[in-house]
Amino acid sequence: MEKVSVKAGTTKTLSGFYSVNDDCSTPTVPTMKVTSGPSHGTVSFSRGTGHSAFTEGERRRKCNSRTIAKIFVNYTPAPGFTGKDSVSVSSKTSGSDFFSYISFDINVTQ
Repeated sequence: MEKVSVKAGTTKTLSGFYSVNDDCSTPTVPTMKVTSGPSHGTVSFSRGTGHSAFTEGERRRKCNSRTIAKIFVNYTPAPGFTGKDSVSVSSKTSGSDFFSYISFDINVTQ
């Protein structure tokens, strides 16, 4: 679970998801969906660009310097809400049977 702080009255990007081939091309952005929560806000998805973050030893690390297509997960707390919230999302790349899941523990502050 990833821990995230969000200021009340703002929207925060929680994470960006992407798919990268070995030649650094991006076939498509993953399909995203909310699997649980949030109880005190809303989640939206937006398309954009960014960079991959492959670690040392990963065969696609060379792709980190290239701009790629991404889909971003954004969280907006309900008006007037401060406190704890959580959300879980799943991603699936087209042509794959594999789903990836990630959960966020959100602390909404003043």
